[in-house]
Amino acid sequence: MNSEISEDLEKAKDVLKDLIQRVSGLRTALESFERSMRGKDIKDSEVYVRGTPNGFICLPTVLTPGDSMSGIMEDLSPTASKTPSLIKAADPEESMELAERTIRLLEWEMENRREDMMSPGFVIVLRWANMFESLEQSGTGVIGKRYLTGSAQQLKDFTKMLKKTGIAVAFDDGEYGGGLLTYELLRAFGQTQDILIAQLTLSRQAATDRAIMSRLLEMLSSF
Repeated sequence: MNSEISEDLEKAKDVLKDLIQRVSGLRTALESFERSMRGKDIKDSEVYVRGTPNGFICLPTVLTPGDSMSGIMEDLSPTASKTPSLIKAADPEESMELAERTIRLLEWEMENRREDMMSPGFVIVLRWANMFESLEQSGTGVIGKRYLTGSAQQLKDFTKMLKKTGIAVAFDDGEYGGGLLTYELLRAFGQTQDILIAQLTLSRQAATDRAIMSRLLEMLSSF
């Protein structure tokens, strides 16, 4: 009886070893597939424009036909030396698919930028909206407070930088407080990275002002 039990245990050990090897191989294959998916996103130059390594700007509406920022961003984004990396999309409603793709891309970039000896300091979701006349006239930029992470100093410096570009800064935890994309970015990176994550919503007047947008991108490239 003891001999039979010992044989069964040995067989079980062999099966377990084989299973572990198969799972390990599957994990390797899945990691390779995931890297391939990230690489595909990055190679699609319409969606991603690599710029300075200090931060990222997510533009969920800019590839939408007729988007107010589309033309300006198209003109300014090729100047990579004076532009943070841009992640473009045509997804104004900010689907979960957009959030997942953006996170995959950011993880890939953060992993492959280690040789730059610089960790990204910010991820900004940049949107625009038609605002009240008083906000339009002042060229307002609203920082969302609902989903916001970063140190007090980072937020202070960001606010100061926006004002230097000519943008009047306001804060909101309601309509412009932040959407699904900002929330998922915060969940993915907010607890493990020393990074400013925020949604910035510009008034249409600010978003279509070429001088303001040019200064904004240039100042963010060295922020």
